[in-house]
Amino acid sequence: MYAVYADGRRVRLGSGARRLGDIRWFHVAGEETGYVVVPVGRVHGRARLLRPRPQSSNPRPGPTLALELRTRARLRRLSATVRIAPATSEAAASVAARLGA
Repeated sequence: MYAVYADGRRVRLGSGARRLGDIRWFHVAGEETGYVVVPVGRVHGRARLLRPRPQSSNPRPGPTLALELRTRARLRRLSATVRIAPATSEAAASVAARLGA
């Protein structure tokens, strides 16, 4: 899974979290498929990679993108809007992200 910044840098997401405000889009790719996630507008919080455990309905789960919305205010309603599109390759992810922005 990669996070792509406004300057074009592609950074692989690992176990640590990354600030959402600096990221323009994500490319999540598994063995057979992938998708692009494009945050709409300014989203505050962090993004990180999750690796779900195998289960009977999905014995080989792929990576999962987790968006953690944060605020300093208590009991405040938070929301984020993203656009998602299928993208199996880096080239397809780039095109989908440009169209989704």
